[in-house]
Amino acid sequence: MRSNRAKLIVLGIVAIISIVLYAFYDIKGGFDYAFPKRLVRIGAMVVTGIAIAYSTVVFRTITHNRILTPSVMGIDSMYEVVQTFIYFFAGSMSIWILNKYLNFGLAIGAMVLFALLLYRFLFRADKHPIYFLLIIGLILGTLLGSFVTFLQVLISPTEYLSLQTLLFASFINVKADLLYIALAILGISFIYGYFIID
Repeated sequence: MRSNRAKLIVLGIVAIISIVLYAFYDIKGGFDYAFPKRLVRIGAMVVTGIAIAYSTVVFRTITHNRILTPSVMGIDSMYEVVQTFIYFFAGSMSIWILNKYLNFGLAIGAMVLFALLLYRFLFRADKHPIYFLLIIGLILGTLLGSFVTFLQVLISPTEYLSLQTLLFASFINVKADLLYIALAILGISFIYGYFIID
């Protein structure tokens, strides 16, 4: 127990030092321009790290497995399906792409709905073997990935290049207003998880 606490303290100190160095070291050009940009990137990294860690711990607690991660359920594939569907049927100039709030809301809604449909059965482990449900999630994730690849082949090369910017995570151009929304959702998830555990 003490060993784990010491490791967490060391990792916390290293993380704080890394954040400070990234925020202030070697800022070229205008400080008023570069510093806020770096703070937004740091915030995005912290929120992403906390969200991944929290979801992984909860998922491993449910499955009683220290190897599996939530990605095995194919939720990340659902995000690709949503974005590819928009590009395939509406194009890159669609309001669902140009309006970042609509795009964010649609992607979040689809992934949450997909997760609820799967976890509705996952939390009924007394009726269904949990590894059977994990296999279903893995199969669905693979199926969705193959379907996305098929649709991407059919769209134009220009649309495909534009689509790739949405499918790969990047901390270069972080949208600060969406970061606040993500932070609020993460906070609600923490509160909900705390009361569920109690």
